[in-house]
Amino acid sequence: MLTTIGLLVLNTAIAVNSLRATELRTANAEKAEEVQELEQQVVSGNTPAQLAAAAVAAGLVPAGAAGHLVLGEDGAAVLRGAPEPAPVPETPGAPEGEG
Repeated sequence: MLTTIGLLVLNTAIAVNSLRATELRTANAEKAEEVQELEQQVVSGNTPAQLAAAAVAAGLVPAGAAGHLVLGEDGAAVLRGAPEPAPVPETPGAPEGEG
């Protein structure tokens, strides 16, 4: 009788663990699909045109020409290039020159 009760408890524990393992496999598969969808969104959203449109929507403007300093062996710095400020973005509804 004790052996029968022991086997019943053991079988019940195995069934519970099997059910939990099935639930975890299902959840894992759902998460894998979600990750795949998010990766696809990242890949499809990284075209230069889409990035430029998102930057404009965020209020960013293209940078002007860059300049940089070059340090000589004697420690003197020489400016290379002609740095220019970025253009001032136009504010909708603002009068000309107050952008």
